[in-house]
Amino acid sequence: MRWNRNFYFTKFSAAYGIANIVRVMECCESNPEPSACEYPFLNMLSCGRPDETYLLNVEVGSIYQQVEVFPYAALGISKENEIVRGSFHVGSDLFLSLVSFSRLQVHVLSVPLTSLIPVSRWENPTKDKILNTYARIYVGTEFKSKHGKKGENYLEQNIHVGLAAVNTDARFIPRIFLQYGYGYDFTKNVSTKPYPIVQFGMNFRLFSLHL
Repeated sequence: MRWNRNFYFTKFSAAYGIANIVRVMECCESNPEPSACEYPFLNMLSCGRPDETYLLNVEVGSIYQQVEVFPYAALGISKENEIVRGSFHVGSDLFLSLVSFSRLQVHVLSVPLTSLIPVSRWENPTKDKILNTYARIYVGTEFKSKHGKKGENYLEQNIHVGLAAVNTDARFIPRIFLQYGYGYDFTKNVSTKPYPIVQFGMNFRLFSLHL
C-alpha cells in the first residue's frame, strides 16, 4: 500500500474478481475511516432517527417481583421522538390474568452499537443502516395493573432505569429492553411497602399508523 497526497490506494490481483471498489464518503480528520462525522460516540438526550409514527406492536416479556416470575404478552401502541417514548399495552400473563402497562420514558444516553464493534467497516461491509442501531439507557415511570383471581389484583406505579437495544430501521423487532426499578401497589394487595421489579421484554412491529 502506498501513500499519495490525501488518500491511500493499493493494487488487487484480477484473480479476486474486484470490478470497482471506489465510493464517495465523508471523513473526519480524527477518524479517516468511513464514518458519520455528525454522530458522536456518546450522545446525551438525542441520538438516532426514531420512527415518530404511532407504532402498533406486540410486546412479549417477563416480570420478576415479589419472588415470582410473570411471563406476559400484550398488544399496544407506542410513539417516540428523539427524547421521549410513550406506550400503552393490554394483554394477559401466563395465568390468564388481564394486565396493562402505561409508560413514559426519557432517553438519557445512546451509543451506536457499531462503535462497540472492533472490526472496521472497511472489512465489514453491509447494506443495512447500521448507524440506526443503538444501545440506549433510559429512565421512566410506569403505571401497571393486573386483574385476575382473588388476591392477584393490584394497581402499581413504578419508577425504573433501563437498557434497550434499539434498531430504528428494523421491520420486525425494533426494541429489546431490560429494566430495573421500584414499585408501589396502591391496593396494598401485593405489598404495603415499595418493592423491586425486574422486567425483560421485546417489541414486535405490526404496522405504523400515520395519524
